Amino acid sequence: GFTRFFIPQFILSTSFHSSENRPELHVAAENGHRALVVELLRRGADVNAAVASGRTALHLASLHGHTSVVELLLDYGATIDAATEDDYMTPLACAVYYNRFETTALLVARGAIVDAPEPMRATVLYAAAMVNNVDIVQMLLH
Repeated sequence: GFTRFFIPQFILSTSFHSSENRPELHVAAENGHRALVVELLRRGADVNAAVASGRTALHLASLHGHTSVVELLLDYGATIDAATEDDYMTPLACAVYYNRFETTALLVARGAIVDAPEPMRATVLYAAAMVNNVDIVQMLLH
């Protein structure tokens, strides 16, 4: 479909940036385009490329609950506990705040630090409780 057309027609290099000056990998990860993420990584895109705030493709995929993309980025060496510079959010905190249960479970299973402080200096567990996600609270406690 779209990805098969998009890749050969528009990807000129892995350093291409969107109009918002974000790496193409960020745009693909944010939108859950797994096949495009695979192609960009195969072509050498930096899995840990960050914008000025420190946000990476892993943050964006986690925030939007694109679990298969999160898994792929981790397989390619994405830093699981990378924190943003502006608000100290980790990919796990992004998944928790937006109630992404499957993504949260994957990040925890892959070794994300559960007690890493989030922006308000509380833990991810506290953040899950704040957004009233009982399922994530229970998962984090086990």
